[in-house]
Amino acid sequence: QEFVRVNQRYQFLTAQRQDLLDAKIELQKSMAVIRKLKADLKKLLSKLQQHLVKFFQKCLAAVRLV
Repeated sequence: QEFVRVNQRYQFLTAQRQDLLDAKIELQKSMAVIRKLKADLKKLLSKLQQHLVKFFQKCLAAVRLV
């Protein structure tokens, strides 16, 4: 009877451990996706800033001509 109880506990803990390992892998994948999205967003915002600077420079130049 003690063996059965210990064996059940072992199997439960083994399953829990595997669940944690699987969750860790999924978290690592998610973190990699987030890092990629962060880098892409940073590039996009940099390009947007450059375009806005050019746009406002043209707007100011046009106002000065009037």
